[in-house]
Amino acid sequence: MAQEEKGFKPDFENGGFWEYYKDLERQFESFLEYVPYLKDNESTYSFRLANIIVAIGAHIDSALKKIAEDPNFSGKYPEMINPKVKKGKNKGGPRDQELMDYYPISEEYKLYEKVVVFKCLPYRENVSPFKEYQKELGKVPYWWSSYNGIKHNFGNNFKIADIKTIRDALAGAFLLNVIYEPATNRLDKYGLVKDKYPRSCVKENNFFRGKCRQTKFTAIPDYAFDCFIETPLFIYTFDYEKVKDTTL
Repeated sequence: MAQEEKGFKPDFENGGFWEYYKDLERQFESFLEYVPYLKDNESTYSFRLANIIVAIGAHIDSALKKIAEDPNFSGKYPEMINPKVKKGKNKGGPRDQELMDYYPISEEYKLYEKVVVFKCLPYRENVSPFKEYQKELGKVPYWWSSYNGIKHNFGNNFKIADIKTIRDALAGAFLLNVIYEPATNRLDKYGLVKDKYPRSCVKENNFFRGKCRQTKFTAIPDYAFDCFIETPLFIYTFDYEKVKDTTL
């Protein structure tokens, strides 16, 4: 039996964050076995759902912090990892990070435009978990406010731990785990990135390998190439514009 790794610290690269996410999805999926996701059930709330959304919020907070620490982000947006007090007697001093500090991540990835497919009954439903998360709007996702409300004042906010809020928050956690390049590359190695077209159409070393986002998939023939990641509850499809490679 292989010796257990000592001092394991979960992150995107070693798959720890993905395992964390999968456990959250399993918890919600288990709940849906008893209360199926139907329009009539969207306002259903429970103690179990309250626990799940607190765990989801903690995961998203950790995921955004880890992305912000990436040299590609921290070098360009150092204020994300070292936010300062802007007003009052402590102006200029350090403070705890807030979701609004991570607007640059939303802008870089255009999180507010990303759509996740939720596999509910009786049909598939598109979810845009970060649609409000734009610096120019000065807003955060509604489910993030629900998460904070439950975490800090459970007694008054118990009812907002409803099935739709948890669905949208979980979709946000799923999205962060599939759009961040180190995470995507790891998932590809797991065999979770599926192709809509045969992978033989492209040069293997240019498809979700290394700096895939920077290569712009220049080895792809002159047609749109799509791939996707699917879990028991969600699907995210990577759509890239047509790329012309005259060397092929």
